[in-house]
Amino acid sequence: AQCDHTKKTTTHNPPPQTNMPSVEQKFQLAVRYVHNSYAAEQYGDSNRSLSNDDKLNMYKYYKQATEGPAKASDKPSFFNMVAKAKYNAWSSLGDMGKEEAMKEYVKVLENLAPEWYSFDKLEKDKKELGVTD
Repeated sequence: AQCDHTKKTTTHNPPPQTNMPSVEQKFQLAVRYVHNSYAAEQYGDSNRSLSNDDKLNMYKYYKQATEGPAKASDKPSFFNMVAKAKYNAWSSLGDMGKEEAMKEYVKVLENLAPEWYSFDKLEKDKKELGVTD
């Protein structure tokens, strides 16, 4: 009796293509949402305003994502309390990577404005950044 030793071949199906935005694209959209004051338009009826902690969190992750870790040369004058608070928040991130800072920035925004990503005025920005979701 002869054995049939033919190999079974399995076809590998690639994962389905998703059009999810990259970390950087989502970060850029979040920055545009904040800089264009879209939250005021989207949540205008709300009495919610950003606390100083919210602002510092947005600031520190933005700076880390766009400039990297804070340097001693960035440290402001002792007497400039606002700038000092901003610097201290930023420098608290140490060597956090830019991509991680981008993710954290988006997380902060998602906590503050859960529906930000679906705001209709971002459609133009999504097209400019090549986001196709």
